Amino acid sequence: MATRLTDPIPAESSCSFLVSFLDENSSPVSPKEASWSLMDKNGAIINFRKNVSLSPLAAICRITLTGLDLKPNEDFKKGVNQLRILRVKAIYDSIIMGTDVPLKGDLEFYVENPVAIIGETASASPSASVSPSSSNSPSPSPSVSPSASASPSA
Repeated sequence: MATRLTDPIPAESSCSFLVSFLDENSSPVSPKEASWSLMDKNGAIINFRKNVSLSPLAAICRITLTGLDLKPNEDFKKGVNQLRILRVKAIYDSIIMGTDVPLKGDLEFYVENPVAIIGETASASPSASVSPSSSNSPSPSPSVSPSASASPSA
């Protein structure tokens, strides 16, 4: 089950997400390898962000999106927020489940698609900090639990 943020992120701004990797016992685990991809609701890759390696690897990693990562698709209706999916995949070793155990998790969020007003300059003032957490109890297989905190960066 994906975690979904409800407050939209301002278009072409910046945000960071913390991703927590949890094993079959919901304990933090450092993966052997991990990557992320950024997609729209149809699965189309955004800004060439496919299988981007996470480094350094740790039980909690930060993924930062900026500018073109958060640019709305101009072909879509103005004023309607656009869904994005941040998919994280990882592999770890488990005493219980063996070697090369896969993890996968999705974080869904919206990007604002502002309406342009002729003669006015649009401004974005990110002020909200969203801190949802997802605790997917893996049964019987583990999952990555993106515990996301969308915190706009200045």
